[in-house]
Amino acid sequence: HLFAGKKQTETCEIVKLFSQEGRKFGANLIIGTQRPQLLDTTIRAQAGTWVVHNLTDIRDIDVTISSAEDLTRSNKTDIQGLDKGEGIICGESIHCFPRLKISPHLDFRWIP
Repeated sequence: HLFAGKKQTETCEIVKLFSQEGRKFGANLIIGTQRPQLLDTTIRAQAGTWVVHNLTDIRDIDVTISSAEDLTRSNKTDIQGLDKGEGIICGESIHCFPRLKISPHLDFRWIP
């Protein structure tokens, strides 16, 4: 939210332009934030795939559920129950919600 927040800065405008125009050319944007409610709404709307980690603020959870494709209110408990380093992948190209565990050593592992 510091670079792509609701406050219109030059950096935000560049990220917004990339998120809108880059998809036409196969470029996708991955944005990591612990405060999705503070992201620019256009940038949030252009995110096709989300990696959702544990969120505790109810407004952040609500924004994530309304923005990420296929997430519903029933996923609220799943999001709040994620352990440190765990995430749920969701979006237009993911039809199930695989959980993943990211270790501090950047070793990605699927959780069965």
